Amino acid sequence: MIQNSSVLQFFTQFCEIRSDRPSYRDKATGKSIYDAYVTWLKSTNASKYVASYKDFISEIANYINIKTDEMMIRTSYGRYLQITAKPEFISDGFINITY
Repeated sequence: MIQNSSVLQFFTQFCEIRSDRPSYRDKATGKSIYDAYVTWLKSTNASKYVASYKDFISEIANYINIKTDEMMIRTSYGRYLQITAKPEFISDGFINITY
């Protein structure tokens, strides 16, 4: 299943489930994680289908066994997902994935 899904390949390689609520210092917003996915996908194989943001969220939600509408965490300082970048891919609070 993962081999056929660019979303799940990205998730398993670069992301993990959040262990706590995001803080104001957390730059791994839902949009920044999705943007990193798009950039990673284009840099690794431009011919692959890029999932929409909605499909990206839905596919990961199904994989980690939560409802799609529970994936979003809204705070006063941003919109986050129930996932974040793995610590080794965060530098100065920002997602830093070397392609």
